[in-house]
Amino acid sequence: VREAVVSTQSTGSSGINAEYFVNEGYRSEMNDKRMSRLKHQVVKIPDSVKILFVMRMANIAGPMPQKVRKILQNMRLIEMNNAVLVQCSENMIEKIRIIEPYVTWGYPSLRSIHDLSSNMATEKQME
Repeated sequence: VREAVVSTQSTGSSGINAEYFVNEGYRSEMNDKRMSRLKHQVVKIPDSVKILFVMRMANIAGPMPQKVRKILQNMRLIEMNNAVLVQCSENMIEKIRIIEPYVTWGYPSLRSIHDLSSNMATEKQME
């Protein structure tokens, strides 16, 4: 692999080097293994939980799987440190499990929801 990278760099030809394809293949293989493990794991959610707090944290270098990118776009978590409150459902839990390496999530308390909404209200009043 190193020889292929060196040869493309020494010739000065434009294009993607072989190391990119190796990393993309490895990342894709690891993602497939992770997805197959998720099928067998069950997440138990308390019945009292109605809302989930999801925050975009990690920015993993390299190509992102198309499915992950699409879910992040739908949840409006494109940029780092964005957060959303989503309704708790089986479908949403499955989506969160797919994007789990890129986000952190949990169950917010009533106080944290109140603080977040009041902070947003004061920011809008200041504008």
